[in-house]
Amino acid sequence: MIHIIGFVQRKAAPATRSLPAAAVMMQQRCFQPRARLVAYGLDYGKSDVQPAIPPPAVETVKGESPPAEARRDKWAHALAAPEKGCLLLARDGMFGESQKYFKNAVILVIEHGATGSVGLILNQPTVRSMGEVTGGDSGLAHLPGLERNRLYFGGDVGKRRDDGLDVVNFMHGRDDCEGIEVIKGVKLGGLPDALALVAQGKADPSEFKFFVRFCGWGPGQLAREVKLGAWYAAACDVGTVLDQYTDESQPAALWTEVLARMGGKYKTLAENGRLGARHNAVGVWGWLSVLCALLRWGPGQLARKVKLGAWSAAACDMGTVLNQYTDESQPAALWTEVLARMGGKYKALAEMWGGHR
Repeated sequence: MIHIIGFVQRKAAPATRSLPAAAVMMQQRCFQPRARLVAYGLDYGKSDVQPAIPPPAVETVKGESPPAEARRDKWAHALAAPEKGCLLLARDGMFGESQKYFKNAVILVIEHGATGSVGLILNQPTVRSMGEVTGGDSGLAHLPGLERNRLYFGGDVGKRRDDGLDVVNFMHGRDDCEGIEVIKGVKLGGLPDALALVAQGKADPSEFKFFVRFCGWGPGQLAREVKLGAWYAAACDVGTVLDQYTDESQPAALWTEVLARMGGKYKTLAENGRLGARHNAVGVWGWLSVLCALLRWGPGQLARKVKLGAWSAAACDMGTVLNQYTDESQPAALWTEVLARMGGKYKALAEMWGGHR
């Protein structure tokens, strides 16, 4: 029997969470078709990956969602700190090889509080449909009408259990489906109602989304990472959360689009990201890479880029300039070393990077 959960009830992973196997999975943009789905009971308190946290203090509701026409008005603006229902946009170049799935990630924060934070990546589609991951042809009857819906990779937390079950969240914006309300117009859970509505022709399958696993942060961790600049926090319209992102332009397309809507320096970063993608550029956090070519900037250009946060400027000793950097650890080693010497938030960034590699 197939069940979909409405909310994760596990503690966020520690700061040094790193799942190379998941990274390989997302490189291939696929998900093992033999996977089954886990019910509401997530072995609460029995995880061997992370201890449990109290379930979110929310009730099952039947709230009203914005009309479809209202969802067409796309907008986004920056937030100083993360909050439940906000988006997180990964800063370009922040995450290492073992966390490639965070590159250009746009994450919906579905829980944020004293016990930690939980989120779902909106723009990492796998190549698998729900019919495939629920058992191929024999699994189509389990989700009639939704078997062709794409499965998204929601994050790096939610290890497959010994019995082969995986954590899957079900999202929608229907006011006539039960569910746990994340923000007004966005709910988790309510699969039986959704199946009934699709069967009756009252709902379109594209209104429903499935996410395998999730992202997690410990108490205060996400706020620190946002403050350090690893993530951009933003508020946005409901349509951005509920739309499907399954084409080959993802995850970069949504990431760039939301940054552009945020305006100001974020719009400039989006434009730089488009240019970087065309030229196969490295992430903007490769600030101290030793290049064999002379870098040039136009009048005032470098100052603007430093102000935008694309580069960090620092003074250093002459030995750092004259030393040779030719081993396999470069360019990351020098970049991390200099940031650590700079102290404060820069040292914290170096330590964060080391934990994500």
